Amino acid sequence: MLQAGLGGYKDVVGNQTIYDVSPIFYEPGFNIMFPLELVVPEADQIYILIKRRTDTSGNFDTLSSIRGFSVVTKDATTGENIPSLIRTASTQYGGWNSTELSVVINNSINIYNPTERVRVLDVFVKDGNANCITFRLTVDDSNKLFYYIPIGVNDVRNRPKFSAIGRTGIVSIKKASDTYMLISPFSSIYETEKLKASFSYPLNTIFYKKQETYNEEDFIFSFVGFSHSFVEECVSFMNIPNYSKVAVLLIDKYLYTNLTQTSEAVSLTIRANGVLSDINETFIIKFRI
Repeated sequence: MLQAGLGGYKDVVGNQTIYDVSPIFYEPGFNIMFPLELVVPEADQIYILIKRRTDTSGNFDTLSSIRGFSVVTKDATTGENIPSLIRTASTQYGGWNSTELSVVINNSINIYNPTERVRVLDVFVKDGNANCITFRLTVDDSNKLFYYIPIGVNDVRNRPKFSAIGRTGIVSIKKASDTYMLISPFSSIYETEKLKASFSYPLNTIFYKKQETYNEEDFIFSFVGFSHSFVEECVSFMNIPNYSKVAVLLIDKYLYTNLTQTSEAVSLTIRANGVLSDINETFIIKFRI
């Protein structure tokens, strides 16, 4: 009968380590009636405290040794193992109870050179007495940027070969040409040769490689809102065929006429929802002539 609580985290970029000396402990089926999910601020190393309940009165064992305990941590979107270990809590931090254990998870594979964090992790802890606890960690990472490539249908020869990046994208609309925009949440895309490609658009015409990162999952894309009703009439949206990690926004050239008739900012907002992790983020696209 194991319980888990968020003990703290290390943020290497922010140069801070946070410890909670009295976290709330959870045990699915005992003090919560639903699967345990913990949200962690932006972090490169995560600390989860573990204790073992002995009866319904709330008494606990003294866990002065890790003997019999083990931990397995996986990227929830790829199933890949993520480095983690278990130790006595006071070994990690002197302010923690010496009768508890600490699970240490490196969601940046090299925490001293963090370039890509694993954002959703599934953790399984068990002891030698057939007790276990499973929980999900979601890291609230601020680096949730979108990568995009806008291309004019009638100007394909001069197309960008590498994605731009941001929470907001800008598309220039031409009078005589439809436009499309490739959109990739959280990882860059760039043009490459066929044998190295992750996908192509148009199909079997232009080939692209998607940056290999953690959190590899499919996305469901949807419109959230439009600045003007005429925008909705001029755009459509779909996943890349047979590759749901990237979407394409199709923009009718008639939008150019609408843009010339208004001095207001014209935009739309899309949402990308991770199929496995359920992470969802929004991306704003602004149009100009």
